[in-house]
Amino acid sequence: MRINLVTGCFAAILAASLPTAANAVTVALPADAAFLKASQILVGLGAMPTFRDKELLVIKSDPVPVKLTPDQADCGRMFGIPYLKDKRTKTAATYQVIIKPLDPSSSDVSVKVTLDGYMDVNEGAPFFIEKTRDKNNVLTCSSKGWLEPTFVEALQAP
Repeated sequence: MRINLVTGCFAAILAASLPTAANAVTVALPADAAFLKASQILVGLGAMPTFRDKELLVIKSDPVPVKLTPDQADCGRMFGIPYLKDKRTKTAATYQVIIKPLDPSSSDVSVKVTLDGYMDVNEGAPFFIEKTRDKNNVLTCSSKGWLEPTFVEALQAP
């Protein structure tokens, strides 16, 4: 008689199901006009366009500081509490806009927002307490589809 003993542990990591963001839209603007308007919207948001290619019709921005809530983004949790509820958590959004001409009077615009998160453990610590070194957390954040539609609405506005 043969007995097999199997031991171990199992942990299922489930990806959070995020709503799909309306991040691609067809606008009634020629590609050049959409490119200019998208650049102006980014500057209005405080995001400095660092890469602009008129031939490829691609715009990328520097990270712009933005205060997000747990309803707008997911940066993980500590002890079941979202990092975004902690006042020491800082987030920044980087925009990437790609424009594809459809015809002379319209173009397809897609927006991708990459979020960076950071938690400064030492922020707000009294001066007499020794600062904790190398305890800051870099967070992996994902958008829940709030920033993208805001940009798309601004692009579609007359």
